[in-house]
Amino acid sequence: MILDINNEECKNEIMLWAKAKGLLLAKTHKMPTFSNAFVIRNKEELNSIKDQLPEKFCMRADYRLGNNAVKVKGQNGTKRIIESYLESAKNADEAAAILVYYGDKFYESYNTDGAFYVDFNVKNAVYIDYVGKGFDGRGISNGVAFHETFSIPWDEVQFFQESKMEKYRTKLIKPEEYLVQRELRINSLIKEDLGNNMQEKAKREFLETKIPKEYKPISHGRMQEIKDKIIFPLMNAKDLQYQYKEYIAMCNIEYGEIRVAEIYRSERHLNKEYNIR
Repeated sequence: MILDINNEECKNEIMLWAKAKGLLLAKTHKMPTFSNAFVIRNKEELNSIKDQLPEKFCMRADYRLGNNAVKVKGQNGTKRIIESYLESAKNADEAAAILVYYGDKFYESYNTDGAFYVDFNVKNAVYIDYVGKGFDGRGISNGVAFHETFSIPWDEVQFFQESKMEKYRTKLIKPEEYLVQRELRINSLIKEDLGNNMQEKAKREFLETKIPKEYKPISHGRMQEIKDKIIFPLMNAKDLQYQYKEYIAMCNIEYGEIRVAEIYRSERHLNKEYNIR
């Protein structure tokens, strides 16, 4: 049986898969996340679900907790390429699966309104790492893009007010630094298939219109939304605090709405400490 995040009978098995568990934790804790997700372990399961998939969706190679990560990058998916993506994951690790997820709307990563990670370092602090419009969470994960960062001591989180957020800001990118990161972002996106058979020159011209030339700092309204939808609910997640010393809500902002792709935990990687600072 294919593992469906909306099927109660599947949840114990889903909790055994590294990335799928992170998405299920987001859903369990009522985070604003994706409405549909499946763990596809073989071609038979893929064929059983393929017809109901939308035109575009997100795909990530997944692996069972306790195994090494599968070295296949996540990407946007279509029905035409999903089978070859599953094969790539299986070629990397025969025990691998793919996690497919989507919501009511699909967004291209260059169309984001920004992205951010909220890092709950239990009993120590809550850290926020934020990037602006046209960027996604990959830059944060890879340590190459931080436009604004905040550090809130753990015992002050419950009193945190967005109107005083500058008190907790630890970084605001300089214009010249932002332009370097913007160029890196455009160069990275040029390597991807942007559709319409665009060549490199056309891609660059297109992306120049999508990635702003200036970084606009996070607004008080957006910070309030992060506080109300992410920080306060997960500060009260006693089950996560009991099990993990640190957990991270990985979020993109799509069509103006926050979407939590995963609650990351260190158990996702063997013999590796995850540190985005």
